[in-house]
Order: sequence, then C-alpha cells, then structure tokens
Amino acid sequence: MNTTGKIVLGIIVVLLIAGGAYYWYSMTQKPTGSTPMTASSNSSSTPMATGSAADAANPLPGGTSNSDAALSKDTAAIDAQLNGLSSDSANVTSSVNQPAAQ
Repeated sequence: MNTTGKIVLGIIVVLLIAGGAYYWYSMTQKPTGSTPMTASSNSSSTPMATGSAADAANPLPGGTSNSDAALSKDTAAIDAQLNGLSSDSANVTSSVNQPAAQ
C-alpha cells in the first residue's frame, strides 16, 4: 500500500473513532432544559384545576368531582348520550335502506 492510501485509511479510522466517541458521549448525557415526565413529577408540578373554570371545560354534569353522586350523574349522562346515538344510528340505517327516489 502506498503512502497516500495509508494516510486516507488513517483519516477514515480516526474519523470513525471520533464519530463513535461522539455518539457514545451524546447518548450518556441527559437532555438539558427538559425533564422526563413521570407520574410523580407530573402530579406535583401540575395541580388539578378546581372550581368553575374546570367545571366549564368538562361537559359532564358531575364536573371534575369524583364523588359517588357525581360519578352517578356522569354515567347517567353518558347512558343518555349512548341511547341518543343508538337512535341516530337506527335512523341512518333506515334511511340508507329506503329505496331511491325515482
């Protein structure tokens, strides 16, 4: 192998080693400026919204409360919406099955 080939091969080897070292170093570093979201950090840094603003954003009658009465109201509202959906679905099915107007 001539001298030029040895120099090119040496440069390639050095670049590969430098690239591998950079890759290893970047994988061992923690990201700066951000913290991974975990259950404990999420619950402590973001308090649950309470009051009328949270209730206004929630379409269910029980609001954001998790009491038994609120959950019963919510399930009753969901059942009513599902019954309405069943009725709408039946109406669509009957209109699709009607013969085309001539």
